[in-house]
Amino acid sequence: MEWYYGIHVSGTTPFHIVKEEEDGIDFSEDIAKYVANSKTVVYTAIQFAVYMGIREIYLIGVDHHFHISQNDKGEIVIDPTVKDYFTDAYNQDKENLYVPNTDRSTLTFMAARKYADSHGIKIYNATRGGKLEVFERVDFDTLF
Repeated sequence: MEWYYGIHVSGTTPFHIVKEEEDGIDFSEDIAKYVANSKTVVYTAIQFAVYMGIREIYLIGVDHHFHISQNDKGEIVIDPTVKDYFTDAYNQDKENLYVPNTDRSTLTFMAARKYADSHGIKIYNATRGGKLEVFERVDFDTLF
């Protein structure tokens, strides 16, 4: 199976992604039927976790802050103090990088929180630092 950027991935099972709706952000309770897409892969992971019956979800390493991002006005925001990845060469092989919209991602996280709260699921943010404040914070160092 070929995914994007021409990457061949063998031994995988694709899933059906449904794009975000204009009137709101959907949440799939049955990923065998579809996965609701939005502005962050973390939203996809949360849907997978909920489908597997996980009732406490801990987010680790979700900085929610990027070197280059855009705001809800479509303006590009550059923060030279931020390093996005563990290596400077991480995305050098790609011409057109996805520029995250952190304002829209925040709305996605709020939709996940709303779904979780109404279904008895707890989502915690165990990231050291970062700018994601939608979920209750827990201290990473006390988890393990």
